[in-house]
Amino acid sequence: MGIGNIRRRVMATLLACVVGCTAQVTYAQERSIEDESIYDVLVDRYFNGSVANDFTVNTQDPASFAGGDFVGLAEKASYIEQLGFTTVSIGSVFATHTYDGAMLTSYETLERHFGTEEELKRAIEVFHEKQIRVMADVRFNNVSSAHEWLKQHPEWGQIQGETVTWDYTNEAFQEALQQAIVQFQQTYAFGGLRLTELDGVPTAWLDALIAELRSVTPSVQIVSNGETTAQVDAMLRPAAVTQWSDMFTETSQSTASLPQLLKEAPQMAAVDTLETPRLTYKAAEKNVFPPTRIKVAMGAMLTLPVVPVMTYGTEISMNGADPSTSHQIQNFKVDEEIITYIQDVQSVRNRSAALRTGDFKLLHEDEGFFVFSRSNEEETWIVAVNNTAQTQQIRLPSDILTSNIELSGLFEKDIVRVDENGEYNIVVDREIVELYQAKEAKGFNYTYMGVMAFVYVIFISFIWLLIRRAKRPKTA
Repeated sequence: MGIGNIRRRVMATLLACVVGCTAQVTYAQERSIEDESIYDVLVDRYFNGSVANDFTVNTQDPASFAGGDFVGLAEKASYIEQLGFTTVSIGSVFATHTYDGAMLTSYETLERHFGTEEELKRAIEVFHEKQIRVMADVRFNNVSSAHEWLKQHPEWGQIQGETVTWDYTNEAFQEALQQAIVQFQQTYAFGGLRLTELDGVPTAWLDALIAELRSVTPSVQIVSNGETTAQVDAMLRPAAVTQWSDMFTETSQSTASLPQLLKEAPQMAAVDTLETPRLTYKAAEKNVFPPTRIKVAMGAMLTLPVVPVMTYGTEISMNGADPSTSHQIQNFKVDEEIITYIQDVQSVRNRSAALRTGDFKLLHEDEGFFVFSRSNEEETWIVAVNNTAQTQQIRLPSDILTSNIELSGLFEKDIVRVDENGEYNIVVDREIVELYQAKEAKGFNYTYMGVMAFVYVIFISFIWLLIRRAKRPKTA
C-alpha cells in the first residue's frame, strides 16, 4: 500500500468521524437529481477491457477508435466509485461512424466497437450494484447521413453534408423514433438519459416521449445538453459552462454572476465538457498551475446548489483545446493529488444531505472570494471559496447560526468560535475551498482527538514496520 493510499485512508477516517452524524447518499432509485454528481466519459477513450471488439483500432490516430468498451467500463467501476460519483454518463452507444458516438447510424443497434448487448447489460448491473446510475445519450439531430432509416425513408430527414436533420413534422418518423427510444430504455433500464441536439424538436412531442420513458422506468433521470422547455430534470447550459470555466481559469476572477447562475435550480454545472477546451488547457494558457485550478473549481462545484458534472480525465489534469487533443485515452497510472482531493470532498458531500439538497444562502461575494451556507434541519455548513492569490478574512455575525455553535474546518482543521465582538472571524488561505461544519461548542473534542491520535499511531507503526523489514538481512 502506497503512502498516498495510507494518507487517503487516514483522511477518510477523520472525515467520517467529523461527518459521521449525517446520512449517507440514499439508494439510487430514491435519489433526486440534486443528489447526483456526474462523471462524463467516452466509452471508446476510457478502458479497453476486451480485444474481441478491436476491429479497426488505432490508438495513434486521434480520429480513430481506441478500443474502449463496455467491459472496460465495468472493470473500472470501482475506480469511479472511489472518486465518489453517483452517475456515470457514457455518451451515445448506438452504431456510429465516429468514436464519440456523434455520427450515429442507428437508434436500434449498438456500436460493435463498444461491445455486445450482454456486455452493456453487465456493465449497467455492475454499476447498479455500487449504487451508481448509468446515463446514456440520445441524440435527436445531426446524426450521420448514412443513417439506416434514410435508406427506406429519405423523406424523414434533410441531408446537409455528412449529417442529417430529421423532419419532426413527419408523424411516421416521430412514431418510429419514439418506439426506438422507449424500446432502448426497456431493454437496458438506464438510470438516466441525456438528451442532446434538441434544436427543432417539438416540445409537446418531447414531453410525451419523456412521460412514456418515465412510465417505463419511474426512477429514470432525464437531463438535456442545452436549453429546452421540455420537462427534463436538469439542463447543462453551454453559456453557463463558459461562465463557470472563466470564473476558475485563474485567480481573482469576477464572481458577480453567481446569483444569476444559481437562480434556476436544479441545473447541471461544469467547467468544461467533451465539446469545449479543458480547464487545464485554459489555465496553462494563463501560465497558472492547473491542478490547483481544478481543485478549487471542483471544491466549489461539489458544494454549490448545482448538479456537478466532471469530464473524465479532469482528475489527472487531462489537457486539450479540441477533441483531437482533449479526448485522450484515460491514464490510470498518474499522481493522485487531484484524485485524493476529489475523493475527500465527495466523501463529505455524499454523507451530507445539506451539501446536496439543503438551503443555500450567499453570505459574501467579492472578486473570487465567496462564502455561502448550506443547511437543513439536521446540519449547517459554511463553505468558503478563496479563489484569490491572497489569504482572505471575513467576519460573519453570530446570528447566522444558533447560539453556542462553533465552526469546525474539515481540511485546515481550524476551530472558529464567536469572538468578543460577537462574530465568527474566518481566515482562509489562498486558492483553497474550506468547509466548516456548524457544531455545538463543547470545548475540546476528546473523541475526535482520540480517534486522530489512534489513526496516526497506526500510521507511524506501519511505517516503522516497513523500515524494520527493509533493514532485515536477506537469507541466502
